[in-house]
Amino acid sequence: MGAKPRFSESDLKYLTEADPADHVAIVGFRESDLVAVGRAIRYARRPDAADFGLIVADCCQRQGLGAFLLKRLAEALAERDIRYMCGEMFSTNSAMFRVVDDLPFITDWVLDGSVASFEIDLSTPKLG
Repeated sequence: MGAKPRFSESDLKYLTEADPADHVAIVGFRESDLVAVGRAIRYARRPDAADFGLIVADCCQRQGLGAFLLKRLAEALAERDIRYMCGEMFSTNSAMFRVVDDLPFITDWVLDGSVASFEIDLSTPKLG
């Protein structure tokens, strides 16, 4: 979790040559500008789970784009028989807490200092 000033050749290859069975990427554009990316990658040692991340440009935050990307990622992972979406965020990111909690699935949270880790169970809907 932090800034990266440039990408190595191996980073670029990893980020641009996705295997559609194990690596999902969904992007959002405003006109011709890339404004959001959601990605999920299946864990090699845990094939029923995937690590995911979202980023939304400042100009497009608080407009529902992050929630939309997260829901689409959840759908895409479920189509690939991935049951769990796993992620981390800063524990102060209250907006992302709401986005995750608004999903219709059970979510397990672990708070450890400044980091919140969570696992969304895509096969277990919330009751009520």
